[in-house]
Amino acid sequence: MIHPVWRQMAWTLLWAGFLVLQFILSAAEDVKDVQHSPVLHRQKREWQFNTLLVSEEIAPQNLPQQIGQLENTHAYVNAQFKISGEGVDGVNDLFKVNEAGQIFVTATLDREKKSSYKLKAHIFNTRTKQPLDDDIEFTVKVQDVNDNWPVFSETYTGSIRERSRQGEITVQDNKLDRETQSQYKLIVHASDLPGLPGGLSTTTIVTINIIDINDNMASFKKDTFSFSVKENEQPQFTVGMLPVEDQDEKQNKRPRFTVQNFNDVFYVEPDDQNDGALKLAKSLDYETNSTYSFNVEVREDGVAQPPDNQRSMLTTAQVLITVIDVDEPPVFSKAEYTFNVQEGPIRNKVIGSVSARDPDRTNYKMKYSIRGLNCPLEIDENTGQLVLKKELDRETEATHLCDVIAQEISPSALKRYVIVKIKVPDVNDNQPELTNTRNIYICDNDRNGTIIGTIGAADKDENPGPFRFILAKRSSNFSLHDNRNNTATVVLTHRDHSMDTLEENFLEIEISDSGTPVQKSISQLHIRVCKCRKGREIEYCRAYAHTGVSISALIAILLCIVTILGKISYTLHRQSVCSIFCGSSCLEPKNSISLCLQNMKRKFVRPLSEINTRFSPLG
Repeated sequence: MIHPVWRQMAWTLLWAGFLVLQFILSAAEDVKDVQHSPVLHRQKREWQFNTLLVSEEIAPQNLPQQIGQLENTHAYVNAQFKISGEGVDGVNDLFKVNEAGQIFVTATLDREKKSSYKLKAHIFNTRTKQPLDDDIEFTVKVQDVNDNWPVFSETYTGSIRERSRQGEITVQDNKLDRETQSQYKLIVHASDLPGLPGGLSTTTIVTINIIDINDNMASFKKDTFSFSVKENEQPQFTVGMLPVEDQDEKQNKRPRFTVQNFNDVFYVEPDDQNDGALKLAKSLDYETNSTYSFNVEVREDGVAQPPDNQRSMLTTAQVLITVIDVDEPPVFSKAEYTFNVQEGPIRNKVIGSVSARDPDRTNYKMKYSIRGLNCPLEIDENTGQLVLKKELDRETEATHLCDVIAQEISPSALKRYVIVKIKVPDVNDNQPELTNTRNIYICDNDRNGTIIGTIGAADKDENPGPFRFILAKRSSNFSLHDNRNNTATVVLTHRDHSMDTLEENFLEIEISDSGTPVQKSISQLHIRVCKCRKGREIEYCRAYAHTGVSISALIAILLCIVTILGKISYTLHRQSVCSIFCGSSCLEPKNSISLCLQNMKRKFVRPLSEINTRFSPLG
């Protein structure tokens, strides 16, 4: 049996524990209230007010809306609350407080623009205007609401090659075919709270383009093509088109055509649209072949296998050509005629002939003629025989071109022209000529053995060289050395006073060419006598006149004139004077002067090179 004292102690302890437990639970509840309830209790100060949270996007019709409560132990009859801070400017206040300390939001807030506001709470005596407690700061937090719709940042366009199997875009059907559908538009839905109430969503269109690949074989649109073409059409003429069908885009349409027969007459090449253009490889002739029938094959490289149109493609087509007869002009046997005719005297006037025919089945006869006046030929209008009408000279004109006309003797009188070319081969019929003669001179200080110059030769004939040089007349003062390169060197071998006379300053040089027959010439080389500086640089040379009259000739002329005019001793004196100077009897007065002058010219007039009249500076 428990002792009464112990029992009393147990009950005392039990009640004490119960009170402690109740105190702890009460304290815990207070702590819970402080942590989770909107009421905040301050121990050092006497402020109490609700935790302030406000939702964004409150509808205007629901404003103003209370968001909290200010509490202070000093609040009594003459106490009044006031707030200040962000959103409270006394004009457009976002927040207001009434006399009971209730805080209201008065405008719609946007958390995305401003998420919180810092404010201060004041309490003062309305009568004394003195604060009843210290100010305290608090924050109004704006709670987010789902008020913004999802936005796609761009327009989405993608592409995928046809026949693709996988990629970033998952293809549920691996039989994508651009020719069936070249583009797909997908509607994409985006939601910010999928599966939850209050979520916002939006949509956009994603465009998927199907990229073409070469998966269709080029195919003829039909199996037979028929064309007509005139026989006078020229090579590369387009006879007709062979259109092909290819459902691929143009860059993947690459047909290759083959003409299986008559490929020397016709060929096919792609045009700008890659269809087949049937063209002539050469001219046609109705009289030879009036119809053609052949096949054309089309192929295409790089086509994905199997091609989409493998069951319907047509790769071979038959082509039928009908040649249309045309009245054609004459056709010469050659495109151009060339004849070689020797220059010089005509040995055989007939140089050849031309021939033309009517290519049509009518086979009309021809009439020939020559157009132009400068042609050295004549033509027989019936036979086309060509005849020379004048001598030819290659140095005057080496080639002659003549237009010969053949004309049908028919109602249409069609005609055609052909060129007849006459080439004149060279005949060695020109004598060589001396050149570089101005460079031959004797200086006053030249010694024996001095090379006084180099001469050359030229010839109007074709390829006459090489030339050979020799002295036609021996000289005691000069020698000539043939250099064997179409030049010859003149050397001073002996210098004496005789060089100052006229006769010793000339050389006669014989030049021969290498043509057939060999042509020779003898030319007179005048050698000047000059006063020279160092290095044979000419200072001046002796000058010569081309022709001159000696003193004796002048006296003879004067005597003849005096004799005739004075008529002194008409017969005897006239005969004696003229006999002396003119070598004539001067029997007739009217002939005396002319006979006298002719004789004097033969006796006394000499070339420039023979008469030394004066010295003059060079140049």
